[in-house]
Amino acid sequence: MTSTTKTGSDQAASSAQDSAQVLATIARLRSEHGQATTPAREAILLHEIGVLEEALGDEAAAARDQLAAVNAEPEFTEPLERLIAIIERRQSYKNLGKLLDRLVKVATNPNERVRALVEHAFFVLDQDGDAAAARGLLEQAVDEVPSDVTAWLALEVLALREGDLALEERALAQRAALSQLPEWRALLLLDLATLRAGAGDDAGAEAAVDEAVSLDSPATFLALRRGERLARTLEDLPLEARFLEAQAALLLAAVKDADRGTATGVPLDRRTKAHAADAWLRAAEAHRRSGEGAKGIDLLDRALGELPGDPSLTHARLIAAEGASDAATMARLARGELEQGASGELAAALWLRVAEAAAAEADGAGALDAVRRALKEDTKSIPARALEL
Repeated sequence: MTSTTKTGSDQAASSAQDSAQVLATIARLRSEHGQATTPAREAILLHEIGVLEEALGDEAAAARDQLAAVNAEPEFTEPLERLIAIIERRQSYKNLGKLLDRLVKVATNPNERVRALVEHAFFVLDQDGDAAAARGLLEQAVDEVPSDVTAWLALEVLALREGDLALEERALAQRAALSQLPEWRALLLLDLATLRAGAGDDAGAEAAVDEAVSLDSPATFLALRRGERLARTLEDLPLEARFLEAQAALLLAAVKDADRGTATGVPLDRRTKAHAADAWLRAAEAHRRSGEGAKGIDLLDRALGELPGDPSLTHARLIAAEGASDAATMARLARGELEQGASGELAAALWLRVAEAAAAEADGAGALDAVRRALKEDTKSIPARALEL
């Protein structure tokens, strides 16, 4: 005999011995049941017999004994729950509705009652297709224990199935309010914001995103990105600028402090000054397009205070100064770029800005010197008017 065959034989023998012991126990319990003097004692013994029969794989006998236990003592919930589990597993639903209804009635505390109501609701929905009855049962459940997240989730599932946006919004809002984990709560709030935006509740959507951001969780950066998209959908430029400014601040914080970046969910590939500058630039553009050019200029100045010499921010500030006819700022920024080593056509253009600022201040010598420097950098692209300065 091989070792494998011997092992199999040993296991079979052990299993047979165990089964024999279980059968002996069942026989002893049945003997005790025959001598029981109270319904409660009968129910307990029948329940124990049913559990052992279920362990042996005899679900039909187990169901009969659990039902007998329920009939002997209707307030005894354990055999009723075990009977329901067997019926669901065997997919024999004929009397399941009545049993679930009984489970609701005999529940000994609010939490048990909620669990029974939820189970009954899904049975009614799946087997009878009665969404109204299912909702009634679930509404009872959330009234029974308003803090039970499972009941609210069941209501949300029902709402999704029935296309009931108002119920879905209510259930989702409650789930978010009940969540104890900041990151999960933030994610639920973002789903709530999307739902509200789709329903035309712009203020509610914005409030949900703001709350998600305020939780300061690993979902914070995602919340700011979602807020930016929401603002674009609503065509709300000031709101878009606000979310972009917050993104820039968070990105810069992540550059300076890796732990802070992790805590707020900033992706590793975005933790750069270039990404922060890009967010500030887009925020400034949103301000400009909304007619708040001064706010955009102020933002660019603040951004340059954080990232002095950043080429993209400096260029944008130059354009803004040019649009505002701010010659002094144009000259200051141009000289700053020149000091950073600009050359060729770019340097020539920068020297021309310096020349224009000098001319505006009636500094002829300064204007002439700047033009000469521009010509030294690039003689081909200097406009004719520069030669007149």
